[in-house]
Amino acid sequence: MTAQPRRAAVRAELRPEFQQFVIGTGDVLTVARQLTERTSGADAVTSSDTCMLFTLRPGIADVRLTVEVWATPPSPPLAQVQRFTSTLRTESELLQIV
Repeated sequence: MTAQPRRAAVRAELRPEFQQFVIGTGDVLTVARQLTERTSGADAVTSSDTCMLFTLRPGIADVRLTVEVWATPPSPPLAQVQRFTSTLRTESELLQIV
């Protein structure tokens, strides 16, 4: 059985301030402050049930971001590229990138 096709994809290019950005649902600013206290350093991702905080090393100015919505998990990508893959589940349709 193959995975159903993705429902949506959104691509963005970011220039994060302070080498950080957060993706999540709900009160992302409050959760981001809490996650900052748990961050282990540069090139780290710290997450909760509703948010992911990305902390980049100095010198990284541009981030290409793709958010995909799938009904079922997709097959792994064939090409080897530098990527981070994770899952956020939410009851709302609003996903924030701050």
